[in-house]
Amino acid sequence: MRKLMILFILLITTTLSAQESLSYGETVNGVITNQMPEVFYTFQGSRGDTIAIEMQAVESELDSFLRLLLPDGTEYASDDDGAGNLNALLAPIFLPEDGIYTIVATRCCGDFGNSEGAYQLTLKQIDVPVITLDDTVTLELAAEETAAYLLFNNTNVEQMAASVMSTRTSGVDQVQLEVRGPVGEMFYGYSPMPDASQSVISPLILQPNGAYLITVRRVWYFDTETEAQPLTVDVTIHGLNVTPFTFGQTLNGQLDDANDNLIYSFEAQDLLRIEAITNNQETGFEVRLYDPFGTLVDSRMVTGGISNNPLVVDPLPVQQAGTYYLVIQRVNLNSSDVTGQVVDYTVYVGASETLFLTSGVPVTDMIDNVNVLDRTYRFNGEAGQRIRIT
Repeated sequence: MRKLMILFILLITTTLSAQESLSYGETVNGVITNQMPEVFYTFQGSRGDTIAIEMQAVESELDSFLRLLLPDGTEYASDDDGAGNLNALLAPIFLPEDGIYTIVATRCCGDFGNSEGAYQLTLKQIDVPVITLDDTVTLELAAEETAAYLLFNNTNVEQMAASVMSTRTSGVDQVQLEVRGPVGEMFYGYSPMPDASQSVISPLILQPNGAYLITVRRVWYFDTETEAQPLTVDVTIHGLNVTPFTFGQTLNGQLDDANDNLIYSFEAQDLLRIEAITNNQETGFEVRLYDPFGTLVDSRMVTGGISNNPLVVDPLPVQQAGTYYLVIQRVNLNSSDVTGQVVDYTVYVGASETLFLTSGVPVTDMIDNVNVLDRTYRFNGEAGQRIRIT
């Protein structure tokens, strides 16, 4: 009987949790242990409130994790390492309804997690400034702040392409640019400069009448030795020139300092074929294809060579019919600096030449291009049909 009672007590202690009420602007301290792996906090929220919740380990090895529950108990958002250095951040969160929300402060990896330690949790309301097309907004991050935010509303009734750039003007930490689209799709910036003072998303395909959340996030790199410093970052968004072309057309021209990259658009609804070639040996160009939602479909580097054979991509699947975007951008394989380099390009985009197989009819083929690694075929099949390929 004594063994059963001890087991019963142990089972209870492993499921202990605490609950506390919070208000906006409040910071509380807590501890996550194996006996108490999660702590609950509730707060009164209103529809339209924009909030931030941050959970920072305090002199501990805690790998923090945050969950936000709607008034009905449904999970609305979660985060693991959004604040850097294994700290969690939910921000900005737009509350969808009035009611009592629940914050679950816990640790990474659920039942498989084993980190413990003290933490500090902050709940606050935040303002998200609005940025307009061809505008620049300066954001300031205090030493203890992880991220700053902007909201862009695309009021155009048609799809368009834009470029978003963040430039660090003071401070030493690197910054990461992120954009969240109207249905939660995420786009991440890249740094075109060696010192990483800039982060760019280009092109960003904007949907008609869509709201986009722009986040400038401090990159911590798990550095707990260096004291954080304030950051000042300029954010700019501007529209890009897009040249429509007829499907099946060959594009050719030159990339230089005045035209470092070009964007073309075309309508597609089936498998594609892309051919690309340049005569330049060291400096070439990159071909990137984006779908109607702005998602990168394919990216290839094109440089000249002894064989001077074109790069061939066929077939390239098209998941949805609509407007696709082709970016041709100058690159240098041996250096990040392409200043002064002139690159000629020839790119063809048309229907796939993938052959259809006929049952019982053999096909003999040859791969005679060093840039072509395989050959693809297609055939018409029926559900439940059994086939053999030899």
